[in-house]
Amino acid sequence: MKEFEDIAKKIVANKDEKAGAGNVKFVREYIECLSGFHPALPKALEEEVVQFAKKLKARENEFLVEVSPRIVHGFIRLAKASARMNMRRQVTLFDIAKVRHIFEQSLKVKR
Repeated sequence: MKEFEDIAKKIVANKDEKAGAGNVKFVREYIECLSGFHPALPKALEEEVVQFAKKLKARENEFLVEVSPRIVHGFIRLAKASARMNMRRQVTLFDIAKVRHIFEQSLKVKR
């Protein structure tokens, strides 16, 4: 975890250094470890997703894109990716909230 933190600090500091062999190895191992990781969306959170999709659809005229089933699939994929990144076997309410915020901000039209 310390290696990952160091990499993140370099990225945030915007240093143009090339990744060292140790960093590359760590990232490859991390990705390899997560490649077989497939978090599930618990039944208890399905209604959260449905209600959010329903709210988006009701506000569809405020957005540049149509709110379609593809949006719902993308929402679920991002929630699962958030859980995977944190090495959790199931999507949590935290993942749902994070993705909800991303969607709300990305679909907004500034006026």
